[in-house]
Amino acid sequence: MPENKLNEDVILENILRSSTDMAIAATDLDFRILYYNQVAENMFGYRAEEIIGKTVMEVHTKEHVDPSRFERAIELVRKQGKYQYILEQKKEDGIRFIESTVSGIWDRQNNLIGFVLMSQDITSRKKAEYELLKAKDRLSKAQEVAHMGNWDWDIMKNTLLWSDEIYRIFGLKTREFGLTYEAFLSLVHPYDREFVMQSVNEALYGNKPYSIDHCIILPDGSKRIVHEQAEVFFDAEGKPVRMVGTIQDITERKQSDDALRLSEEKFSKAFRSSPTFITICTLNDDRFVDVNDAFLNASGYSREEVIGRSSDELGIWVDPVDRGKMADRLREQGIVNNQEVKFRVKSGNVLSALWSAEMIDIEGEPCVLAVILDITERKKLESQLLHSQKMEAVGQLAGGVAHDFNNILSAIMSYGYLLRNKLRDDEHSRDNVDKILLLSDRAAHIIRGLLAFSRKQHFEFVPVKLNDTIRNIEKLLAKFVAEDVRLCINLTNKEPAIIADRSQIEQIIMNLATNARDAMPDGGSFTIETEVVEIDENFIKSYGYGEPGIYALLSVTDTGTGMDEETKQKIFEPFFTTKEVGKGTGLGLSIIYGIVKQHNGYINVYSEPGTGATFRIYFPIIKAAAEKEKAKNLPDLTGKAEAILLAEDEPAVRDSISKILEEFGYKVIEAEDGEDAVEKFTDNKDEIQLLILDIVMPRKNGKETFEEIRKLKPEIKVLFTSG
Repeated sequence: MPENKLNEDVILENILRSSTDMAIAATDLDFRILYYNQVAENMFGYRAEEIIGKTVMEVHTKEHVDPSRFERAIELVRKQGKYQYILEQKKEDGIRFIESTVSGIWDRQNNLIGFVLMSQDITSRKKAEYELLKAKDRLSKAQEVAHMGNWDWDIMKNTLLWSDEIYRIFGLKTREFGLTYEAFLSLVHPYDREFVMQSVNEALYGNKPYSIDHCIILPDGSKRIVHEQAEVFFDAEGKPVRMVGTIQDITERKQSDDALRLSEEKFSKAFRSSPTFITICTLNDDRFVDVNDAFLNASGYSREEVIGRSSDELGIWVDPVDRGKMADRLREQGIVNNQEVKFRVKSGNVLSALWSAEMIDIEGEPCVLAVILDITERKKLESQLLHSQKMEAVGQLAGGVAHDFNNILSAIMSYGYLLRNKLRDDEHSRDNVDKILLLSDRAAHIIRGLLAFSRKQHFEFVPVKLNDTIRNIEKLLAKFVAEDVRLCINLTNKEPAIIADRSQIEQIIMNLATNARDAMPDGGSFTIETEVVEIDENFIKSYGYGEPGIYALLSVTDTGTGMDEETKQKIFEPFFTTKEVGKGTGLGLSIIYGIVKQHNGYINVYSEPGTGATFRIYFPIIKAAAEKEKAKNLPDLTGKAEAILLAEDEPAVRDSISKILEEFGYKVIEAEDGEDAVEKFTDNKDEIQLLILDIVMPRKNGKETFEEIRKLKPEIKVLFTSG
């Protein structure tokens, strides 16, 4: 089982150590070689001691490699991230083929900080093994005589002998420096000087090994970190007489180690504090190696409940097949991005999430680092938006159909009234006409419902006291619901007033009462309640709709059969019904939906199968009390041969209206569209006293027609109509 804490330097060390057939070299941005692995030594014939610190250009010059290849490689690395090529090496025993890849090294801020060369000998494997053994033998012999930098201190004479490499490390010229122990100490950073002296004394007189890291100061003031290792030689009496050792510049290695530690610290902090869920699991059995706090908070599990257990044991994946698919993709591609999945948390709730993951290696075991974005709330809002758009589209369709059918129905009813007036003495025929008009009126009621749903019906908005509206129809409701249904009305004492069409509010309640009665064939209770509530930001965030403010809440509850989730999603759609054929039009709730929207309100439903249903409707409240509607006396409509210009593009509607106006004593001049109306008015402007214009007409709508006619006769009066 890998450690809980991801150790990046261990990962890197394992990668480098496991690269038994891969030559790896790393440089800084100046192409100075910082790392040169053993395979590279064998493959290219350079020892690490010879090549580390040198630039790649220096090496290529010795190899007589075309500089343009090098320049092209660097250009491609900067632009594309890597450059691949095959190098042919001529050897005495033939030609070797080396496949190489040059890639960029990027820090966590995506800055290019160096380059890495990875090469593989693709010649015969047996030949490669033979060459590797010879290279190891050469390297072993070379290491016996050629140290990175060696020194020899004669303790009795207090003289030091340095190899040329040490002079380079210390930034000194050969033999221009007095080599004594004290002179060496003067180059040690003051902060480390006492430590070095103590370590030397412990090696000389305390029989302790001498292997230390410390800082030195170069003549130019720069600092370097070196590693020293030495052995003390004693005389026959046990006195130290000589100390021989090596010194190595490890500045870059130290910096890399520090960078790795810093990177690990940053990763750890980001891992723990990230608001996004982050997990590390084994690839093969999906056992949790580590998880961050965000994952624990969302899942409801404690760290002890998660670490070491698999997702199957916890039941995390709603569909375990998804986990298998993700694992297969990771094995094939090494990475997966933004896959939508579902997780089950400890409480049993299901979260929707976007799952991204990448393969990592922890102590040789393949693992998965996954970043999980919770999109549950976003999916909920998307669903609400899609439903709203669907309802809007259905409303537009319903409104268009209702408008066209209303034109036809208007003509039928107009002709019916004309015919009825002609049959005053024929009672039997008048009865038949009355039946036609009654059926037409029922059809008109359906049309008004469709127009209400599509928000195209004209409402008369006035201040209305919601409680009074309910009290006015209380007796009607009591008779309307079944005898075995108990009517309960609980009204707030705050007397909420709203801007509304009183008849439409009554229709909302009656439609809900109808549905409640049908949902309780064996009796129950039907409750109407009002209260004053505030919609705030928390409400809007929770429900996904609303504008902040004070609202009158109308709640209507029944104890009927209730609804499942699928039914609740469709109840406001026109013509959707769960009733038997012939027992419902499917328009009741869609009409309510349209009325509520026309009143700038909101409606939702709470229901489960077998538990009844509660509809909650929110209307914006006003402070002023509702005013009583005043009855108005209708004037005498009989005309005296006044001329009226009637513009209507629907022939049947135009003809029926014209006949009714003529029966009332008016002269009617008909026009079939806006252009025709302007022409007819121009010819009869002195005679025409009133315009009746359809709002929607071809070749000029009603408003455009009126604006043009008003230029000819500013005082002309107009009535606008719309189907």
